[in-house]
Amino acid sequence: MGAVGKAHDRARRVPDATIGVRMPWFVVYRNKTMNKEMRSPPCPTERSALTHARALDRDGAEVLRVEGPDGAAVPARMLDAWLDDAPDMAD
Repeated sequence: MGAVGKAHDRARRVPDATIGVRMPWFVVYRNKTMNKEMRSPPCPTERSALTHARALDRDGAEVLRVEGPDGAAVPARMLDAWLDDAPDMAD
């Protein structure tokens, strides 16, 4: 078997590194004090990212969007509804 064949065989045996890995969600927001667009620390779930977005909003940050794995994003309408929801929703 040539070098290419061996490399290909080895690649088939190595499991995909992303299988079973939860990809994080991030809140993108504008820090009004620093006048700078920032990204939150990773959140493990969409719901935790939305909860974090609400906390940032209540602390005076301008929440721009919530980004998820593989280009996913929380729709603006859903994000607005979450931020406008008066009672705190516990995780």
